Amino acid sequence: MKKSRRSKRAGHTPPIAPTPDESQVRLRPLAGVPPTIYVPVVWALLIALVLFVLLLLPGILNPGAYLTVITAPARASVYLDDGFAGTSPCTVFLSDGVHTLRVQKPGWDTAVESVEIRGRRLATLFFPHHVEMRTSLSLEDPAVPVNQVLVSLSSWSLTTPPISTYALPPLLTWLADDARTTPVPDHRERLTEAAAHALAHAVPFLSHTDQAVDLARALLVLSEARTGPTPSSPLAALRMAISLLQEHPGLLSALPSLLPPSMTNTYQENAFYHTYVEQRLSSLSPYRITTPAPAPDTLGHGPFVFRALPGGELYPSSRNEDLGDGKARVLSSRPWRIAPFYILDREVTKGMYALFLQAHPEWSPQAKTALVEQGLVDGTYLYDYATLEEDAPLPYVSWYAAQAFCRWLEDYLPPSITAHYEVRLPAEQEWEWAVRLTGLAEISQSSRPRPPEPFAGAAKDKRGIASLLGNLWEWTAGPYYSLYALAPPVDEVLGWYAIEAGVDEPASRTVRGGSILQARLAPPMRGVLHPSWTSPVVGFRPILIRRHDG
Repeated sequence: MKKSRRSKRAGHTPPIAPTPDESQVRLRPLAGVPPTIYVPVVWALLIALVLFVLLLLPGILNPGAYLTVITAPARASVYLDDGFAGTSPCTVFLSDGVHTLRVQKPGWDTAVESVEIRGRRLATLFFPHHVEMRTSLSLEDPAVPVNQVLVSLSSWSLTTPPISTYALPPLLTWLADDARTTPVPDHRERLTEAAAHALAHAVPFLSHTDQAVDLARALLVLSEARTGPTPSSPLAALRMAISLLQEHPGLLSALPSLLPPSMTNTYQENAFYHTYVEQRLSSLSPYRITTPAPAPDTLGHGPFVFRALPGGELYPSSRNEDLGDGKARVLSSRPWRIAPFYILDREVTKGMYALFLQAHPEWSPQAKTALVEQGLVDGTYLYDYATLEEDAPLPYVSWYAAQAFCRWLEDYLPPSITAHYEVRLPAEQEWEWAVRLTGLAEISQSSRPRPPEPFAGAAKDKRGIASLLGNLWEWTAGPYYSLYALAPPVDEVLGWYAIEAGVDEPASRTVRGGSILQARLAPPMRGVLHPSWTSPVVGFRPILIRRHDG
């Protein structure tokens, strides 16, 4: 019996566990609904939800469209609902509804339109709804965009040469392109002529190689605006370039400062440069007196004493000249003609400026905050005014303050003077003319910090004029021309005020004469400042010049 029991145990086989491949999941019914029904329904709902989120929900939550504004000419300011949207061509998202579009560009009419946006709802996440709007502007005054470009070019003279982190804007090319793309033929012709005028006036403002390239491109674009996209366009550009050379004969000597270093060396080693540029100009003297000084020798009233200077011709010369032998490296064969004038025998002093402040307290140190807000001075205006002696030359004066002083001085001087003479800052050429007549050459002095020298202790020339070199830099009337040899005549320099009218950002201004901080000084030394800036080494002196109707 025992043997039989063991045999039965040996024959019993235990159950084998199922492998993972053989495992089965059995879903239970939900509320009596079998899995074969509710599983497909759940998947369908999930797919529908995903499609809704991706295809419909974005259009429901953010209904609208992308509006692309294209203008002729381009680079106009685009405003949507009184908010700045960008510069055309630009694209901005607008919600459904009616919006106000305003397009502005200096010198062109302002276009205002209503834009109704009705964006679609489907698939806006992947295929956004786009609406394009084209607007043409009508030219009102071609002088405005031209003046804007010239002022901007002068402002860029304050910058260092462009590097990899930024590039100078192609202002001249943009202006020429505006002329080319202006839709109305009459407007296109007017702006093309104005742009050609601007290119000629822009040459003296060029300060970097990039700007010279910009000028070359602008010539090509402007020639296309005149002749259309024809094979003769390059020839028209060449004719315009030759015209620029005729208008600016000093450009040949100024080219080395605009060319890349490798091209500069090649140009200066060329026989043409030595024969037609250096040898021709080396025979010229920097100035020549042609008109006697006005009579009397001195004009003045109160503390103001003006000394008479003759007129003549002044040739632009190199900043790095050596005048030890009375020679100068002349840069242009075309001289500036200088009319006779009177110049203040000293830089404006604290005592003189105090008379101005008595009449115009709005320029006093106490009014500095308001002046800064108006953009007329900076935060250091009249910084050490309280500690200065009455006869000390006045620093920390902006160009705007110097201009206001000249206007006041014209009222202060007696009618016997102002009936025939106007008071103003000297043009840059007039200031250099005064230095030439003193006979001052290159001078050396200590550059150690020291206060500016008062008139009593300063050296004077034979006419009694003091401190034209090496005391304070002095403001001049016109803008800063990077290529001084190509600067226009004095009358055009003074006409800059009309150019600057209506332009938001003023041009840079030239200061002349060096200061107590320069160890070596020469008459052609120049500096550049924003007209609202002040400095411990910048002052000014006015001149008297005969009125055209006097």
